[in-house]
Amino acid sequence: MIWSFVCALVILTSASQTMAGAVGSGDLMVVDKDGKEVGGVFDVDASGYFYAVVVVEISPNVFVKMTVWEDGVRGESSVYFHGSNCEGQAYLLSASDVYSDPSRSIFAWSGIAPPGNTVYIADKKADPEVTVLRSYYNEYGGCSAWESSFEAVPAYPIGTLPFSPPFSVARKSPSCPGDLNGDREVKVNEIIIGVNSSLNGCPAASSP
Repeated sequence: MIWSFVCALVILTSASQTMAGAVGSGDLMVVDKDGKEVGGVFDVDASGYFYAVVVVEISPNVFVKMTVWEDGVRGESSVYFHGSNCEGQAYLLSASDVYSDPSRSIFAWSGIAPPGNTVYIADKKADPEVTVLRSYYNEYGGCSAWESSFEAVPAYPIGTLPFSPPFSVARKSPSCPGDLNGDREVKVNEIIIGVNSSLNGCPAASSP
């Protein structure tokens, strides 16, 4: 009886230590006001404020890196325009202005602008050009007039983010090894798939 009590106490103590312990970025995700997952925390931007950096698949096999704070989200660049009222051809800033070459990024070079959270990505087939830009959408969704010459890349809208602020950080639900369809259970057919994969290698695609 005493030994059972000691074992239970040890288990409870270990669980509480695990719950209160440090977490890595791979354990965290950003969620919107409805608890919908925006993306796993990929990095933290600590330039003055602590913003979470997430990666989102905006369309099949098109991934964008975004910075998220409590009441907003932004891409790699603001979205600029030739016109003075955020109209005309859209552009994203390029190499000399953002210290990186978007044509070499493994992610789609992105910006976010109205209407809603429309995601613009750089046209990788277009060469950067020095052009006069007269307005841009700021991080609060307003159009700001600012005329200057920039090295920029033409951009086009690819989709809209289906998320609403405020955003917050939450723990990811722990995964269950062997659960292939995400229903939080390991069924006999999933065990069979696992055994076959161990013996014969993983198939190109499998579903229970």
